[in-house]
Amino acid sequence: MTKEILEIAERIADEIRAQAKGLDYEDNQAVTPGVASRARAKKYRDLDRAKINGMRIALSYILGCPLDFQKTDAFINCEPYWEAL
Repeated sequence: MTKEILEIAERIADEIRAQAKGLDYEDNQAVTPGVASRARAKKYRDLDRAKINGMRIALSYILGCPLDFQKTDAFINCEPYWEAL
């Protein structure tokens, strides 16, 4: 894997982490009494979750392990497992 491809993969992983963190916050907000009315509708959160899954699929192909989500998630989470491969 070239340096350019690795940089692109890291940017995609950063975006996935950021969006997933935001969705987790919104999911928690949606079930919290008093602030649930300000949360986005579940269908919109589900659409964002589907976009994240599409980004994970694309990242798996960029990393050279098509549809291997264990390796892809290890890369996203910066786990030592990925660095050993």
